[in-house]
Amino acid sequence: MATPALGTGVHDNGHLGLYPRCGICADIVFTNERVIGRKYVSLPRSVSPRVRRGCKLLLSQPHSQTENAYSALVFGNSDSTSYLGHTRSFDFPPRGHTITRVDGRLLCRYPDCKRCAASPEFAPIHSDCFDVFRQQCSVSTSCALDRLWTLAAWRHPWRGAQPIYLSAPRVDKDILRTISGFCGLPRLYTLPTELLEMIRRYSRHSLLWRCVPALQLAAHVSTMKPNPLLTVPLRDLLSWDRGGKFERLVGFRVPSESSTLRLTIDSAGISKLERLPKPPMYIGEYTNRFAYIVQEEESISHVMAQLKNGRLRLKFPVRSRILPIWNTPAPPNLSLCKAYPAALTSCPIIQTVEMNGISGVTFFFAFGQLFGIHIHRSEESCAMDTFARNLSDRLQRSVVWIYLPISRPDIILVLGIREVLRSPSLNVLVRTALIGDVVVGSQSKGQAKDILLDASGPLTMVYGEPREGDPVSSFGAYRGRSSDQTLPPPFRLINRGPCPINDAYFSWAPLRDVSSTLVFYDQETGFCRGIVFCYQNRGLRAVGQCRLQVDPADRFVQPVRLCFRTRPYGNQHIYNVQVKFNPTETDSEGWESRPMEGLVKFWFTPESSFLVVEN
Repeated sequence: MATPALGTGVHDNGHLGLYPRCGICADIVFTNERVIGRKYVSLPRSVSPRVRRGCKLLLSQPHSQTENAYSALVFGNSDSTSYLGHTRSFDFPPRGHTITRVDGRLLCRYPDCKRCAASPEFAPIHSDCFDVFRQQCSVSTSCALDRLWTLAAWRHPWRGAQPIYLSAPRVDKDILRTISGFCGLPRLYTLPTELLEMIRRYSRHSLLWRCVPALQLAAHVSTMKPNPLLTVPLRDLLSWDRGGKFERLVGFRVPSESSTLRLTIDSAGISKLERLPKPPMYIGEYTNRFAYIVQEEESISHVMAQLKNGRLRLKFPVRSRILPIWNTPAPPNLSLCKAYPAALTSCPIIQTVEMNGISGVTFFFAFGQLFGIHIHRSEESCAMDTFARNLSDRLQRSVVWIYLPISRPDIILVLGIREVLRSPSLNVLVRTALIGDVVVGSQSKGQAKDILLDASGPLTMVYGEPREGDPVSSFGAYRGRSSDQTLPPPFRLINRGPCPINDAYFSWAPLRDVSSTLVFYDQETGFCRGIVFCYQNRGLRAVGQCRLQVDPADRFVQPVRLCFRTRPYGNQHIYNVQVKFNPTETDSEGWESRPMEGLVKFWFTPESSFLVVEN
């Protein structure tokens, strides 16, 4: 029996609400990427010709001689518990409202849209992921789509939940062995796991890796035994594990016997429910493989649990408070966190970061506001995924990357916010033991007020993960280790001096006692984007835009002179900087050569940069 499409009279009007995550592979769906339903697949340009030929072989295998795979975007019924239909394929739109209609519905990626909330729930799926899934399923199309709906939509812990982007599990070598044969890379699966993960890290969005979860899902759907929907109050559940049966609380309990519920979430949705005798104590533990909901029993009386096909999902009454999601199994007490500008209680996803355990932070600023945060936990860490995931197309053209490096021996002593009065602009204030004061942001010339977030070590940063295209709504610190804090000395104010660039971001660094520098270049023009200075005391400081693992970079050891040239570029009052350390030849054409003394001042915007040295 044919499955109804949207244009057949079912749900003729309304919005088609989308979120940028594939329901099969759980990877990002990029703007203008084709979602669901093409019989001919256009592979990413990053895929090599050999892998491209292999993947096309994989996709060209027919599912059966009598059945054609549907080309459709799946959507659910009114309460999102069952599959209802599909749409035709379409190119994934940018964030916001569009004028494009798909089978009678208006494509929409506008957060908290009321028209989307009144429409059926949709699960976007990469067209090539869908092709692989269907061609490898051994059940009928109608059964495959019905089971796929639950697995795809219930990756979200409840309808409308902000997408949670977790790291993928290690590659399944048995599945990879099958894919390797099709791709003409028969020995790929024999590589050590660490090497495979390194290769995947540099090509994580390619079809080769997305085929792995697609094949896994196809195998699961082909063998699963469907179970009917069961809805029970969440407070009645004692324990549950994905694919297993749940245990219910038995008998009457007095209020004093209430406990804490913890739900574990992975890339496939809620995976576990357990009860704890009391709220767990925060000890700095974190993970990027799982997320957690930890709530005392009395706070979940309004929440229902839906169970179907071995999966669990939550259901909330209309306009009720949602539950915060954490990156730690033992979240800190929110009453002991200080945040700006809004309280963390309003954040759907909250991140905790032990500042003494990371190598740096990349802050994404646009129009003076903070729009994204990427935590670097190793030197190989790259902020590009956060850039692509958190920022709309418009913001990506306007954002600057501001890198705060943190060396292993350094300690963050103070974290604060500089509020620019009568402006949405802000600065992040950081004071370290080895480097001193760092001011991150636009550093407006207007009046400002400094707000202390924490001055007790070891310091824990806490912030709300923003929705795509929205600024960070809460940025703060956990102050549970010390309730009484002495107000630290005021942050140092650096005289910016004159700069020909309008609305520029400003950074500075001392040139004395520099042991090495890492210079980042624009790959197309060769101009300097930013510089990381490493000092004799092993402290680190950055100026400009230092985009780790994105832009090419050169290291210079024991520099004795800094040569630079700042000149106009193009016809729009844009300036760019060229930088050399320890030059072997002297070029007098506009170049300045300075000893490693004084201060380097670096102004920058998304397309312009300006550098001076002051003694």
